[in-house]
Amino acid sequence: MEVEFDGTFNDYQEKSKKTALYMEKVNELYPAISEEAKEMIAIGYISSGLGEVGEIQGKLKKLIRDKGGVWDANDSYEVMKELSDLMWYCARLADFFDFDLEAVAQMNLNKLYSRMERGKIRGSGDNR
Repeated sequence: MEVEFDGTFNDYQEKSKKTALYMEKVNELYPAISEEAKEMIAIGYISSGLGEVGEIQGKLKKLIRDKGGVWDANDSYEVMKELSDLMWYCARLADFFDFDLEAVAQMNLNKLYSRMERGKIRGSGDNR
């Protein structure tokens, strides 16, 4: 099924939210626990999904090991599928904290360009 998408992070975030069924399941399984406890279950679920990074790493590792670092369109597509899964979990994490993805992307660009302007793009540490 092809979904209409305007290409913005916020549109992606809003449309992909409709596929997030975990809170329904939490409410079904644990109707008597507090909303705070339900939120902790939800953040645990979302954060476990960030393990998609490992799936991306695994595909890239196999490209090196099995194909000598040479990939084809199918390999690229497989990596793209894993990136799309990671994006879904990032959108859900942004929802959890009431961020919109465009604000997150803007923050990241501002941080990176600030580092570049100050000659701090190389190195390590969050606050450079």
